[in-house]
Amino acid sequence: MYYKILLIFALLIFVNINFASSEFKKNETESATLKSLYASYLMQNNNNTNYNNTNNNNNNNNNNNNNNNNNNNSNNTNIYNDSVTKNKCKNKNELTVGIIGGGIAGLYAGMIFDDLGIDYTILEANKERVGGRVYTHKFDDHKYSYTDLGAMRIPLTPLMDRIVSNQNYSLFSKLAKGGYQIPTVPFLMSVNNEISYYNGIRVLKGSPVLNPSDPFNYSDSNNGGPGKGIPDEYANRTVDSLILPVFYQFIYNLTVDFDNGFKQMLKYDSYSARDYLKTFHNYPNSVIDYIENLSTNTGRLDQSSITELLMSVFDFSGEKFVCVEGGTGLIVKSMSQIIKKKVEMGSFVTKISKSYDKKNNEIDGLNVEVVRDSNFGGSDTEILKFKHVISTTTLPALQRIDTSDLKLPLKLKVAIRSLKYTGAIKLAINFKYRWWEDSEFMSGKPIRGGSSNTDLLLRQVVYPSYGINNGTKGVSGVLLASYSGGLESIRISSMIGKKDKERKLLNIVLRDLAEIHNVDLKKLKNLYKDHFFQSWDNDEFSSGAFALFSISQYTELFPSTGQSHVDGRFHLSGELTSVHHAWMIGGLNSAYRSVDLILKNEGFEDLRIKLRNNWGTIEQAEYPSLDWYKYDSDINHYNIQGKSIEKLY
Repeated sequence: MYYKILLIFALLIFVNINFASSEFKKNETESATLKSLYASYLMQNNNNTNYNNTNNNNNNNNNNNNNNNNNNNSNNTNIYNDSVTKNKCKNKNELTVGIIGGGIAGLYAGMIFDDLGIDYTILEANKERVGGRVYTHKFDDHKYSYTDLGAMRIPLTPLMDRIVSNQNYSLFSKLAKGGYQIPTVPFLMSVNNEISYYNGIRVLKGSPVLNPSDPFNYSDSNNGGPGKGIPDEYANRTVDSLILPVFYQFIYNLTVDFDNGFKQMLKYDSYSARDYLKTFHNYPNSVIDYIENLSTNTGRLDQSSITELLMSVFDFSGEKFVCVEGGTGLIVKSMSQIIKKKVEMGSFVTKISKSYDKKNNEIDGLNVEVVRDSNFGGSDTEILKFKHVISTTTLPALQRIDTSDLKLPLKLKVAIRSLKYTGAIKLAINFKYRWWEDSEFMSGKPIRGGSSNTDLLLRQVVYPSYGINNGTKGVSGVLLASYSGGLESIRISSMIGKKDKERKLLNIVLRDLAEIHNVDLKKLKNLYKDHFFQSWDNDEFSSGAFALFSISQYTELFPSTGQSHVDGRFHLSGELTSVHHAWMIGGLNSAYRSVDLILKNEGFEDLRIKLRNNWGTIEQAEYPSLDWYKYDSDINHYNIQGKSIEKLY
């Protein structure tokens, strides 16, 4: 389990970090991972916290950390600028909402509005598919000839109850009730024979290691003396022992009381992950580079704030994961079919402006200028009027929309321009069969699920957890040959797009696959059928993979993204506007918040009660404010106790 800790130390949501485990960790407990240590500690010291139990029913789920937000008292202090809607709707029949973006956040908002009986329109720029960064690519008609190019797994933790659980408010429960069952299978995070290939040394999980104290020859002693590698006293320590002391208290606090734990964490938001490790744990740069290298994300510790890193660890700290059999695209496809109003595809929003009541000259809504199917001619422009607008697009996409008439506050304009996204690439190859599952082809060391990691350009190879067939010949197999963020993502992205570029990249990918797996390159090339390479940096609709905040961005800029603006009529949703970056849950929570703020601003308290009764609650941290340290909340939360609802003040 030498590297298993780094599974939790994932700096990307999308990036599955599973390092080779081996026999050189005899001094460590086999289950000594962050997730198991946290769980064990909680079970021993806080029996009321059901952190590992995702199957509790509605009546005994109230102590779950997913509902910690219910314990926040409200003093009703108004800390939202420009959020009081003056020209309110007389009733819900007058309320219309424009939703920009048909990703998971926009679709989820549509589902909630259907339940509340509120009219809405979803405008999606992509004319080919819904879902945004929830994207499954199919190579052919075979059941398992697909790969998830965006979100691909769900940890079974209370945090994810809103997606998959037996709670009546979970997304999967709602879809099943509407006739759309989402099948899941275990997502295998770590399996025998998966490979760690670093510094030219290949280590297989479950196999003996030549040098247990320094398996990849990173120590000074193995590199010519002091300063040539990393100090021997660190090379002889497990990565677990380097990382666990850094994260333990923070993750424990988040687990027991998320909102207060989040506040404590924000005190260090001005530190990058690297600076925090140096300042508070005295780690040399060489050791930090060593940790970063094994995390398969070059440059991430410099780019990310410690707050962002800790939230990545917390969100990723599941003991069990599942994936959707058929791909996560099945989720958004089902959502688009279950909502009452169909998504208007190929609808490019070019401008949002204020609409005024002619009688009193007060704002009575927002105008949305739309161009259909990217035919940018004056006659093709349509102006739609809504009482409220929710933008669920990424901030790079929002930046391309003319919002000058809205006179957005400076903090929000700075946030739209500068809140940081990271890139991610996924290189999928369709082979003639699943050679990695073939014991003969793999010299008796087949890999069935899990992932392999390397310091080569590919950085991470992810093997499918679905459709495992032990290398059956004649059945094509899709391999995620590279899944990478950080600097590698930027470098690989430059080779994605044109066919001649991708041919060169394909040769590099096949070469590195052969090297990592110690198989014959010619044989591998003969097994190649097709490929599909995705760069989220190059994607015209997202221009980035997911939010990865730099120093002080949580405390300085993030709050403006979760507030109502323009007479309380303009709202932002999407994973960046949630504290749970890069996960589908971030999109769902942020959509919930925008719906709630619309109801609050319009004074529809009865519908807010219905929202909480039918759709649960979210953490207080999802309602950000620069003054959050001073106030508990200005949002009235409802604690759901079985069938009863208690309003907390």
